[in-house]
Amino acid sequence: MEFTGFREESFAFFHELRQNNTLEWFKENEESFELHVCEPFQQLLRALDGPMKELDPVFGLGPNPDSHFSQMHSAASPGSSTPNPAPVNVPPVKMDYTAFYWDQSVGRLDDGHLFIRIGADGVALGFSIYDTGAPQGKMRRVFKPRIRRNLHSLDEHIKNNYLRRGFEFRRFVRAAGRFGMKEEDPFPTGAPAWENTLGWVLLRHIHTESSRLTPGSFVSEVMDTFTRLYPIYVFTSDAKPDWPSILKVSGIPAVPPPRPPKPKIDHEKIRREEEERKQAERDRIKAEKAAERERVRAEKAAAKLAERERIQAEKDAERQRKLEEREQLKAKKADERERLKKEREAAKVKAAADRERLRLKKAAEREKAEEKRKREAEKRKVAAKKKAEAQKVADAKKKEAAKKQAEAKKKTDARAKVAAQAKAAAVKKKAAAKKKADAIKTADAKKKAAARKMADAKKKAAAKKKPAAKKKPPARKKPAAKKKAAAKKKSAPKKKAAARKKPVAKKKAAAKNKPAARKKKPAARKKPAARPKPVAKKKAAAKKKTAARKKK
Repeated sequence: MEFTGFREESFAFFHELRQNNTLEWFKENEESFELHVCEPFQQLLRALDGPMKELDPVFGLGPNPDSHFSQMHSAASPGSSTPNPAPVNVPPVKMDYTAFYWDQSVGRLDDGHLFIRIGADGVALGFSIYDTGAPQGKMRRVFKPRIRRNLHSLDEHIKNNYLRRGFEFRRFVRAAGRFGMKEEDPFPTGAPAWENTLGWVLLRHIHTESSRLTPGSFVSEVMDTFTRLYPIYVFTSDAKPDWPSILKVSGIPAVPPPRPPKPKIDHEKIRREEEERKQAERDRIKAEKAAERERVRAEKAAAKLAERERIQAEKDAERQRKLEEREQLKAKKADERERLKKEREAAKVKAAADRERLRLKKAAEREKAEEKRKREAEKRKVAAKKKAEAQKVADAKKKEAAKKQAEAKKKTDARAKVAAQAKAAAVKKKAAAKKKADAIKTADAKKKAAARKMADAKKKAAAKKKPAAKKKPPARKKPAAKKKAAAKKKSAPKKKAAARKKPVAKKKAAAKNKPAARKKKPAARKKPAARPKPVAKKKAAAKKKTAARKKK
């Protein structure tokens, strides 16, 4: 497959990636990356496979061409993906895509690289080499021992062949950070500066608008640049001793063994052939540019024609779509009118059915109401009849109760009268017994008084007869407590004697009164519980009671 060149979409992809540098965006646009970046890059490597093998057989693609490309998804070290070291804060997706050429017999990190890098600003072609710290690395094993003896030759070659022809030189030294290095601006001027170098790059940029990016001329541009950079690769990475002849520096003897003498060279013929070759090359480039312009013009004309046809097809499709939409709208309106008509008819039928159902429902409700009214009237009649019968029974019971109450009242009045008569008789008996006791008491007192008088008279008579007795000495005064005790002893026999000498009349009266006191009054009979009266009768009874209270 021929190399068709990097298109505008290839560089636009990296412009959008610069604004949306996330893994999610890259995964969503991975198909565009494969189509516009990977596919033309692989075509370019296939187109360069033959010329690169002619330049040096070690630059072949090998069995796995994909191993020549850098990775996009991870932050990589400067030696593995891109010749420029990434900053400390590495974005999740790299901002460029690089293809490398190196000696396939060693690891990529241990050898110098010729690289092609595409990014948002265009394409970069160059050479790079880095010191990864491995003892087998070409930076330590080949370049630094060689630079100690040939520093002037390398400086002269870089300045004459690269720096004066628009190449950019970048050098990196040891520093703290993610990659352990940083960019150093000045070009190294002595062996110590080169000894401290961890990596350096020579590159040239081709802008996106440059005519050198056309498919025909870009392959030649790549090969010219790589042919110019090949001596630097030999000086830094090839351990063979014939590097001075390749580097083409003066004043350095060739190291290889002596060769047989060369035949005489016709320099005029070589000059003419070189001029013819250059003229043929110019004619070829001119023809290629003319063919490219013709191809571009044809492509633009075809694109314009295709665009006009596409626009016309879109217009036809739009007209057809609008026509179909109008037809569909008409059919939809007709269907809508038919549906509304059917809905109105159905609504009329439903309304008539609802009216008939409502009429039947109201008639049934009226019948039920009439039946209910009749049942309630019948119930009221039965209830009134039962109430009248109950009233009669209640009146009869009331009369019977009143009759019984009157009889009970008569009996209680009779019993009360008998009790009152018995009480009056008892009171009379008590009064008579009291009078009798008083009379007996009076008689006893008179008898006692007469007996005392007689005793006193006898004492006086006896005293007159007896001689006068000797006077007793005055008694000693006793304490108050002893006086009280003596008084009690004296009064005790007197009280007992008085109790013994109770009048007979009083004892008899007391004996008569005891059985009368023990007699209990006959218990009054309980009145029968009054039956509940109707409300009207209760109110009448309450009015009578209040009237009786007012009269009292």
